[in-house]
Formats: sequence, C-alpha cells, structure tokens
Amino acid sequence: MADEGQLLQNEDSAIYKAMDQICTRRRIMLSGTPLQNNLIEYLTMVDFINPGQLGTKTLFIRNFVNVLEKGQMVDATELEVRAMKRRSVILHKILESTVQRFDSSVLAPFLPDKHEYMVCVKLSQLQIKLYRHFLEKYTKGGATQPTECKVESAGLLSDYRELSRMCNHPKALSSTALKRCNAKKRPDSKTGEKSKSEEDYDINLKKEQAGARLG
Repeated sequence: MADEGQLLQNEDSAIYKAMDQICTRRRIMLSGTPLQNNLIEYLTMVDFINPGQLGTKTLFIRNFVNVLEKGQMVDATELEVRAMKRRSVILHKILESTVQRFDSSVLAPFLPDKHEYMVCVKLSQLQIKLYRHFLEKYTKGGATQPTECKVESAGLLSDYRELSRMCNHPKALSSTALKRCNAKKRPDSKTGEKSKSEEDYDINLKKEQAGARLG
C-alpha cells in the first residue's frame, strides 16, 4: 500500500522504478490529488496498479489525453467539448473496477469539528530593531553602498524567508542571514579584518540579545 500515488509521476522516475521492484500479489495506491499535474501521471498510477488496463502510453495519449486537453481549452469548439465529455465518461467507466472515488464526506462521521484560531503576537523591541536594520542594510532594495554587506538573494522571496526567521526568533537570523552575509563578505585583503559595518552589526546584535535575555 502506497500513499501519495501521484508522486510516481512517470515510469522513468526513480521512485517508480524502485516501487516496481517490490513483488506483491496486490497493490493499493492512495491519492488525494490523482490529477495534480497531468493525465500521464494518472496513467502511471493506474498502470502501476493494473498494468495495461488503459493500453500503451501512445494509445492513451491519442485516445484520451489529446481529446480531453483540447476540450478544456478556452477556444475549444462545441464539437471538441462534446468529444471531451464523451471520452471522460468512457474513461470513468473503464476504471470503475480499479479506481474508487471518495470525497471528504466519508470522513465526516469520524472527525471532530474543525476550529481554527488566529493568535497575533507582537514583535519584541529587539526584533523590531533587527527587522528595520535588515531592511535598511541587507536587502537588495535597502543597501545603498556597494561595499555594504548584502545578503545574496533572488529578491523578494529570499528576503521574506529571512525576515520570517527573524520574526520567529532573533537568534534564527543571526545563525542564517548573518553567517551567510559574513561568508560572502571577504576579509579586508590587507588587514584580514571585518569591515566597520560588520563589526558594528555584530556588536549591536550581541548587546541586544544579551539585553533581551536579561529582560
């Protein structure tokens, strides 16, 4: 029995080849998103459970994939839409003995009611200072001097991750963004020492963290 069956993806994937080597009389596969990406993944799952039921990959593409995809296009003709619906029904009937389809209603009698809560927590003074300092000195949009130590990133998403760590705990930033920053910033070629901005930041960070612990 295997969960997340869509991860097989195709017959050439490493996980498919490894799973296919397991000898067993029966195979059961679970998936909450059998059509997560494309119909070839669906064929791969069916073929893993019941080889050959949908024919070869070439036949499946010609008989189902092409027809179903054309009918879903925005500019599909009425004839293509009707063909898509017919093939969808045919595919459903072929797989009736192999695929069991259930929605979340089957679990409703066994699961308690779901309650979600949102708890808002204010940033500490240390986190606020670090947050502002990071935006001003270490983001692509904030650093103004070419000599400033600036975290190499892809931009917004990378900065978002670093700031999320900071909001979780100040120490998380000092062990990720700060270390990466210092690693990218080469020591002075003459003195082998850190730049003045790096020293100031290290000292201020340590002082603020010490103050936070004492507080």
